Amino acid sequence: MNTVYWVLVAFGIVVLEARLRARNVRYLPILPAIVLGAVLSKVTYVVLQWHYAFPHWGWGAFTVLRPDTFCFFGGAVGVVLGVIMSAKLTHQRVLPVLDAFAPAGALLVAIARFGEKYLGEIGTAGFEMPEQLAFFPFALTNEWGESYPAIFMLSCLAALIVAIVGLTRKPGGRDGQLFLRTAFYLALPQIMCESLLAECMKWGFVRVQQLLCALTLLAILIVECRRAAGSLSFAKRWWPVGALLLCAAGLVGVEFALDKSGLPAFVGYGAMVVLLALIAAAECGAGKRVKSKCNSILNCYKNADA
Repeated sequence: MNTVYWVLVAFGIVVLEARLRARNVRYLPILPAIVLGAVLSKVTYVVLQWHYAFPHWGWGAFTVLRPDTFCFFGGAVGVVLGVIMSAKLTHQRVLPVLDAFAPAGALLVAIARFGEKYLGEIGTAGFEMPEQLAFFPFALTNEWGESYPAIFMLSCLAALIVAIVGLTRKPGGRDGQLFLRTAFYLALPQIMCESLLAECMKWGFVRVQQLLCALTLLAILIVECRRAAGSLSFAKRWWPVGALLLCAAGLVGVEFALDKSGLPAFVGYGAMVVLLALIAAAECGAGKRVKSKCNSILNCYKNADA
């Protein structure tokens, strides 16, 4: 079954290459980016789960190839770093290359998420699915006939929507903005998806990849607020970040309530959807203000401070 997963990923790589060529990006070696993604996926897991990995496998943890011993977030970061390195090596401007990469990268995420169907139950929830919906794509059924919600399909659908929006978006706007917004809306739904998973990377109460996604949202909003066009007061420039922090505090409260207080799941996850929608609204407010073109994020920082 692992073979099917990697066949799907290989198909995603082909699509990614085609997208980059269609956007008039000169030859960009993608395979090194995928290799770096695989390496960082493993390294990130071992480093962040050292308290579990080392007692079980020692230094051999870096060579364990079980699907649940890789970090999807680390793999995504590795692929992006690989694309940046490839752009540098081929003497191309990084931000336009990242913009060209972003929609196909989201499609690659969608394909990889769909491929989790062939990796056992690592992308399923911990509660059984009602019999009426106990079939794929809503659920996966194990060898004992138990059916659990296929949370990986929610991640797949979200990434597919992001990819379609990016692929149909008209060219233009500030360099790097399409990449930033693509990364933002790939990370946003994962906060809820990670909460639903039965098994995931944890530090006690904290779900590690959920935290990493939240920090990604914060970093992107900070960049967008710094890049906002025009002379703005402190409050007008930074309100999206404040809104995000308030919503993040609410999300922490919801997670704690779901884990400790016996809050009904439909109430907790309903509140989580509302809070995530408010975060999306804050990003829309920040993104709309990024209008004037800029060749680099560093220059945008200078413009914002001027």
